[in-house]
Amino acid sequence: ITGTVRINENGDRDADYSILDMDPVTKEFQVVANYFGVNKSFSDVPGRMIHWPGGKRLPPPDTPRCGFDGSKCPDEELPKYAIVSGVLSGLVVILCVVFFFIY
Repeated sequence: ITGTVRINENGDRDADYSILDMDPVTKEFQVVANYFGVNKSFSDVPGRMIHWPGGKRLPPPDTPRCGFDGSKCPDEELPKYAIVSGVLSGLVVILCVVFFFIY
């Protein structure tokens, strides 16, 4: 972005920024929004939108559903495969006992 450079009371530049998005059809970057530092305003470019991954209309969440380390999701008390294997093992033991007494 070019133009007049403005310095605020802290000695920092009030910069203007353009947000670019790559159009998946034309493979070209297009301006979808602008930020103007002098008045701290944000404006969308009419008729343009950001193409988020997976064709979604909204941005992805800031943090994963279970957190970055999985601490936000409760642990399952017992995995499903453990329950299934326990039930099957019990059935095998019962069948072995029944066959032992029949023969």
